[in-house]
Amino acid sequence: MCSVISSVGVKSQTLAIVKQHYISYIIKIIEMKRKLKLSVLAVILITVILLFISGSSLLVKEIFVVPFGNILVWIGLMAWQIFLYILNFGFKKGGIPSRIIRAVAISLIFVSISWFLISFILSGNVNFNFSSNASSFQGSPNASILYWNLIYTLIVLPIVLTLIYQTIRIFNQWKIKS
Repeated sequence: MCSVISSVGVKSQTLAIVKQHYISYIIKIIEMKRKLKLSVLAVILITVILLFISGSSLLVKEIFVVPFGNILVWIGLMAWQIFLYILNFGFKKGGIPSRIIRAVAISLIFVSISWFLISFILSGNVNFNFSSNASSFQGSPNASILYWNLIYTLIVLPIVLTLIYQTIRIFNQWKIKS
């Protein structure tokens, strides 16, 4: 009877060890997927940045009457938002401030997805050209200011959110240790 009970204990310990290894294996797979996503997004971002820095002639080529440069900016803005979101594990740890940061980050992802439509509405054309001769807000210098502020916000705000989030995480870790 004693050997049966001890063998049950050994089997449950073995199952616990197998379960632990299985869970750690799944976490490694998820982590690899995360690293792969980050790698793909980083390649997209680097490609977009290099094309703009080099002033490539591809930027003015039209795809379905839309300058390729505008499409690249759109892809780059979306990749930037998603890259920092994934890099920060979806801003999931840290309580209420992190929930607010997460909500803002998700909103920025949706704004970056909508950027092309917003830019088209502001400029009135797919080239995103603005003119001082515009007779309404659409295409006017004021619309241009809004357009550029939107771009700056989509680039800078995720960095600010990341810095705030990481500061909160470091502070929480420091608070737990002391």
